[in-house]
Amino acid sequence: LNMESKVQKSLDLKWIYGINKDLMGGVINLGDDIRKQIFYVAGNVGVIFDLNKGKQIVLQGHRNKIKSASASKDRRWLCTADDGDDSMIVVWDSLKGIPVKLIFIEEAVQILAVDISSDAEYLAILYLDEDNVHCLNVYDWTAETNEPMTSKQLQDCNDTQSILFFHPQDHCLLVSSGARRVVFWSWEEGNLKYYSPNVEHKDFPH
Repeated sequence: LNMESKVQKSLDLKWIYGINKDLMGGVINLGDDIRKQIFYVAGNVGVIFDLNKGKQIVLQGHRNKIKSASASKDRRWLCTADDGDDSMIVVWDSLKGIPVKLIFIEEAVQILAVDISSDAEYLAILYLDEDNVHCLNVYDWTAETNEPMTSKQLQDCNDTQSILFFHPQDHCLLVSSGARRVVFWSWEEGNLKYYSPNVEHKDFPH
């Protein structure tokens, strides 16, 4: 063996201890009637743990700590997004434990949330840009290009959004939420719009 192969082998991860306990959505059930697996995040790696075999598949590729993760409805596809320099989204084939798509978010200063649609055709990323403005990008991740299909800035938002979900039956609808504000997003033919109703205490009778 040459020196390079020795170094690579010595740094090969075999087992991960720990979990990002404070990461919302950081544990995902991948199981069905046959498959008994869960996915969870630990630092800058993802882990697929097989409960029957007692084995881990370690998903390596992120340079920074993973900030958000999501899975398609059939649990075949996982997407993870990290937060830091050269932030990126990785789409994984959860059955094979391999990356199939990388998307770099060069304009992102802080990654907030990522989600993949139920039909696994699209993914969306919510982040803050260098002007501290919320931005939402929607991608056709199976396309050859890494450019978003549509993108929109959320102006005058004083509540950091931390949750993002596609509608389970309609991939043209999304919702994001922070501590005090909910934003409804819709897109068709590349035209992304949003609506955020004003909510006051009087709207919630005691």
